[in-house]
Amino acid sequence: MKAKKKLLTPDNVADILQIARKTVVVMAREQRIPCIRIGRFIRFDPNEIDRWIDNQRS
Repeated sequence: MKAKKKLLTPDNVADILQIARKTVVVMAREQRIPCIRIGRFIRFDPNEIDRWIDNQRS
């Protein structure tokens, strides 16, 4: 059995990125940021968010 991962909410990701929660939700809806859909809820894997942030650097 796998260990449980703590998934992030849109509010958590908004705090990390220092942007509005609504922006995070729109980015997830447009598949511009990696997310996991659980029913109508959006959650984020912290490892994927870290990788995504690293890949955004120019």
